[in-house]
Amino acid sequence: MFRRIISAMSAVVISMTCLMAQNTQGTALAKLCSALSQSCVCLDCAYSFDMSEIRFNTEADIKVQGRAYVVDCTGVLVFSDGETVWTVDPNIKEAYIQSSGNEMLNDPAIFFQNLDKYFKVADNKTSGSVEVYTLEAVDDCGIKSAELTLKPDGTIVSAIIELSDGGKMDVKVRSMKVEEKKSVTFFRPSMSFDEAWIVTDLR
Repeated sequence: MFRRIISAMSAVVISMTCLMAQNTQGTALAKLCSALSQSCVCLDCAYSFDMSEIRFNTEADIKVQGRAYVVDCTGVLVFSDGETVWTVDPNIKEAYIQSSGNEMLNDPAIFFQNLDKYFKVADNKTSGSVEVYTLEAVDDCGIKSAELTLKPDGTIVSAIIELSDGGKMDVKVRSMKVEEKKSVTFFRPSMSFDEAWIVTDLR
């Protein structure tokens, strides 16, 4: 469940913007989409999750570069170099390793492949100084719909995400910046998993 939550958050907050850019060529959104493939986009987020009796608030730092990403969710780390996903908790020395696969909620990078396959723009409007986009899933991909709020320059402000299983996430992006492209090794764990670690490897 935890892996699905942070994967869905990073996928929607970043890749929905890519979908917007594809439908508005030549705008700041299109430039942001280009930045996602040519640079490293960094987001500082606060979010809440609500599903049935499960409710909590937390924070996450997200770095995405093409198909690779790193998510730091209050100490729990998720790395992906585009081929392998590592979910690591250094505090209790546990690691969960799997291939990136083709399931969107298991790998946010899947969003970057044929985005129109997953979502359509149901509505968009200007509200004050921001633009609000309502997105709906074309097929069942684990996410039912999302409402994405952007500044005119393409900066992500927030996203409200409804999952197919009834869960809801409210994501606030406190800051966003674009950095120089990083080596693929940045998106892999730097720690060695010795005998002190409990490692579940499903590759």
